[in-house]
Amino acid sequence: MVRLQRGIEKILLVSPHYTAPRGYKIDLTPPLGLAYVAAVLEQEGYDVRVLDVAAEGFRNRHRMDGGYVRAGLSYEEIESKISEFSPDVVGVSCLLSSQFPDMCRICRLAKEQCGVPITVVGGEHPSALPEESLRRDYIDFVVIGEGEYTMRDLMQSVSDGGDFSQIDGLGYKTEGRIVVNEKTSFIEDLDELPLPARHLLPMQIYFDTNIPQSGTSLRSPNTPIMTSRGCPGHCVFCATSKFWGNRQRTRSVQKVLDEMEHLIARYGVREIQFIDDNLTLERGRAIELFDGMVDRRLDLAWNTPQGIAIWGLDEEVLKKMKRSGCYEITLGIESGDPDVLKNIIKKPISMDRIERLVKAARKLGLITKGYFIVGLPGETKEQMQKTFDLAKRLRLDAAGI
Repeated sequence: MVRLQRGIEKILLVSPHYTAPRGYKIDLTPPLGLAYVAAVLEQEGYDVRVLDVAAEGFRNRHRMDGGYVRAGLSYEEIESKISEFSPDVVGVSCLLSSQFPDMCRICRLAKEQCGVPITVVGGEHPSALPEESLRRDYIDFVVIGEGEYTMRDLMQSVSDGGDFSQIDGLGYKTEGRIVVNEKTSFIEDLDELPLPARHLLPMQIYFDTNIPQSGTSLRSPNTPIMTSRGCPGHCVFCATSKFWGNRQRTRSVQKVLDEMEHLIARYGVREIQFIDDNLTLERGRAIELFDGMVDRRLDLAWNTPQGIAIWGLDEEVLKKMKRSGCYEITLGIESGDPDVLKNIIKKPISMDRIERLVKAARKLGLITKGYFIVGLPGETKEQMQKTFDLAKRLRLDAAGI
């Protein structure tokens, strides 16, 4: 059981290094998830800071074993920043499995060298494997899945010296054993959330570097925005339905448009990147959003770097997207074999629909990209070849495989 002599006052949230194979594009995107958590904690009255290790040390490159390179601050610099703030809690996000070793090292450094009482981890990797993190004595808690309210409740419980057993989506240790509370609830009304605490992020670094997640940018400054969470799909390779829930929850269109106006007024943003997993899942809402961007004369370029579901698109929606500023569309196509799509990936979409939508997007002048996956368990070489053949036949501007 973790206890403090006093209540929690200062919280440092950390986004770790970016690690990638040598020669691979290292993008630099604001950690919007951490910014949302920070905003909720600020709302509760805590003194919160965010340390984006990759951004603040982006020009630093460290060659690693296995042909990898790591971008970000040195561990000496991280230790200095933690010690300078002297937080009661350090929370480290780990979205990618490649970040797990750095997440662990930052937690260990915070605990053993900086004397931080409490360490918390979250993100896709710890959420999928909470016990793996909790077996380390320098990690106290794992926040599983959507983290804003779990982190808020955890901080309150620690301050009260209370019981963690009723906190949804929390992994912790008690009496020498690991306990994982299942994630059962999600934030129903996303409009309850404050705007992400971008004021705690080094926004000018992202703007100056201008290497967004999509790898392409029509205008600068650009920044990501979230309008929905969750997905009703059950694609075998995807963590979204586990992390964010298996149904879509949306922000109101008016709130989203208001945030766009805020980004333009506060930061001079000229391009946004929608990081939703299913921006057009609700067709009527998508059209309302795109029409709203036109009606408010926002003059924003935009794209969909995380992909967009084929089943939420048609020619009319594509036209609305183009008119509202969309210049690039990334489609989650996955495979060129219908049997793989239906029986292995569990994403039944027709080849005819894929080809028709790509053709319509190209006709509108949209840059078209596609995401594909090959080598799934049970997939044959012949089925993989169908995927390569489809990618060529579609004449995409880029394909991620």
